[in-house]
Amino acid sequence: MTTLIVNGFNLSSVNRIADGHAIINCSKYDKFGAKVNYSFLFSTRQTNKHLIDSLITTSSALESTPILVSDNLSSEKCISYSTATFYDTIGGYVNTGLVLIPQIAEILEELGFNRLPDGLVGKPDDLLEIYAKESLQFLLSSPARRFGKDRLFESLPDGVVLGKGQIIIQYDSKAYSEGFSFSSDDIERFAKYVNEFNIKYKDVVGGVYAFLIISGKFNDSEESIQKRSDSLYQKCHTKLTCVTCRELGEMVKLSVQSQEERHVINWKAIFVNLMLTKKLIEKEILKVRKDKI
Repeated sequence: MTTLIVNGFNLSSVNRIADGHAIINCSKYDKFGAKVNYSFLFSTRQTNKHLIDSLITTSSALESTPILVSDNLSSEKCISYSTATFYDTIGGYVNTGLVLIPQIAEILEELGFNRLPDGLVGKPDDLLEIYAKESLQFLLSSPARRFGKDRLFESLPDGVVLGKGQIIIQYDSKAYSEGFSFSSDDIERFAKYVNEFNIKYKDVVGGVYAFLIISGKFNDSEESIQKRSDSLYQKCHTKLTCVTCRELGEMVKLSVQSQEERHVINWKAIFVNLMLTKKLIEKEILKVRKDKI
């Protein structure tokens, strides 16, 4: 289910019809904005024709495309994939290696101020979304989804990280030449993002743990941002946290140098903070190293 979410599918229902078998109904927008419905039968055990019939009945009622994913059976009644072929077809999460660029902090900072770094092509705000997604995906060693063009058809943040241990992080990146300033409308919008995600997926992958804002700089005082965070929590039981592009890049650089410790960092202890900094990562790495002694 996590892989479906990361690859742009919107889950509507999960029906566990037997041990090792589940029908997942979901949808996805094509490049023209048309909503396409799917019903997937995932089967990890021996599949029989009665399960196929359940899939066909479900897809007929929902006007969806029935797809069987099983290593034990194929069917002429629907499209069939082996497990490996299915995941190869929709694509898993891909790490492009952007985080290994030595100048990652400098590049992120330039993008955060809506400036195009030398050697890059594209719009700074689009590139910031891409670099933010790759950075967070690397830090948490977890799949991340950048919604991108999907936001033309839905109310969505820039992306989400489906962290291990149900550390779900939604994030928005703000590429502003003069820095980012919060408004009450922002908090209402962030709360909507969180609540809509939780309604769809909380029972499946967990609720949103934190909502992260990434920008070149923040024009509000920490006291003011704390009030915004408290307001967001009142609306959706999720805390607001912020990180400058420079600090995010420094966090990535430190984590690249501390590969072994990165995988066991307590990220919940990191994202509970109002402002994320490299020092928070350093403290967690020291804790991990002391524990090993």
